[in-house]
Amino acid sequence: MKNYQKYLNILFVLAVGFSGYTLARVYLTRRGLPAEACPISTFSTEIYLSIALCVLYFILSAVLPRIKR
Repeated sequence: MKNYQKYLNILFVLAVGFSGYTLARVYLTRRGLPAEACPISTFSTEIYLSIALCVLYFILSAVLPRIKR
């Protein structure tokens, strides 16, 4: 196993775990709100961080194998 692969796996688990945590928080908050309320604006920072982690993983997993050749 290559050296960078361990870090990519850690980043993937972190991205998926944080995204799942954010999704669960939004869902649980949404259950207690009235029909017209939107909880997404409350968690916008967490959602942007989740997206950034997923995009970072995607870019690094595509670029690092080509750099290490």
